[in-house]
Amino acid sequence: MHQSPQRAAWLKFAKRYGGEADLSGLTDDPGATWLVDVIKGLGTLADSYQGDKNQRGEPYRVEHGIFDSMEINGAAGRVAGALVFGISFGTILRLMNAQMVLLGPPPDERVAKTLDYLLSAAPDDTEPNGISSVLSVPLTPSSRVQMQDRTFFSIGFVFLHEAVHTLIGHADFASQRLNLSLDELSLERESGTWSELIQAIELEADSAAFSNLWLTLKQSPRFGFCADQAPDPVDRIAEATIAGMTALLAIEGRRLKLNQDKEYHHPFPSRRISSILRLLSTYEQRGLLPKGVREAVAEKAKHQRPFFQDTPLARLVDVISGKTNHRPEDIARLSELIELYKSKLTQFEEMSYAPRVRLAAVERS
Repeated sequence: MHQSPQRAAWLKFAKRYGGEADLSGLTDDPGATWLVDVIKGLGTLADSYQGDKNQRGEPYRVEHGIFDSMEINGAAGRVAGALVFGISFGTILRLMNAQMVLLGPPPDERVAKTLDYLLSAAPDDTEPNGISSVLSVPLTPSSRVQMQDRTFFSIGFVFLHEAVHTLIGHADFASQRLNLSLDELSLERESGTWSELIQAIELEADSAAFSNLWLTLKQSPRFGFCADQAPDPVDRIAEATIAGMTALLAIEGRRLKLNQDKEYHHPFPSRRISSILRLLSTYEQRGLLPKGVREAVAEKAKHQRPFFQDTPLARLVDVISGKTNHRPEDIARLSELIELYKSKLTQFEEMSYAPRVRLAAVERS
């Protein structure tokens, strides 16, 4: 079978992250067809993006897929002239199962250990006893639809984050100016001022990914899985937000488990969460999103709080719920990163295929 140059480039890229995942097991399992639909749906969304690189007659085209890895979250770059990105199958499984637990019975010790493993386990950690029994507890029909919906949005945030890197110039900037790809393997060492610039890039990718979900749901509330005949846009946007936050909680859980006390090229998740929450409030204040979304997100976080009792992640859940304020050092750091990004904006504009989502101005208060 003939293989396009773009496809060959993606397979070459995927080898770095365990190769391409074999999803035939999901396809053949009637109970997993919805997850296949999630993956295909996100791919269709990425394929729908259109753009012209700096209006120079170079149309946007990207090749994407799923890595056969349980360790990394995602990666984006340019290989052999082709834009490529992907997320790991491990990320899909962890986020799906985490949503299942968070919508299941009230937490006990087994549930707490299972959730901690799903969100925080290092690659070589042993599964806790009882994890199979926790994950096999059947959900009510309505909770099952909600679990599928939140899985779509949590995976969607990671997927769109990587897609955005290719769409608005990040991948080309990293490849052409820094000689690296935007992923954990390439970004695990400090490199002076470039480390801080990549942190700012990551913040913008977060903002663009969430903005894509929010604004799509504002226009089409049934986007994703939805059991309601007349869904409430406020609730739908809040669902997407709380689900996407699960991915950031997982990053924080893994960071703490591995004792990673330096930021390197990714901002601490506490800063990323503060950035998104403040962007959400800004959108609501400016009328870009309906009133009540931030309050709805807070209520959903309060409902999840018992699952994180006595864990390091409880602090971040309390910020999402509004119980505690953003840390002043996070807000100050966000302001610094935004200013640094603005200083390089012209270079990103030259490499972008589409209008960008600006980083929201962050107050120091």
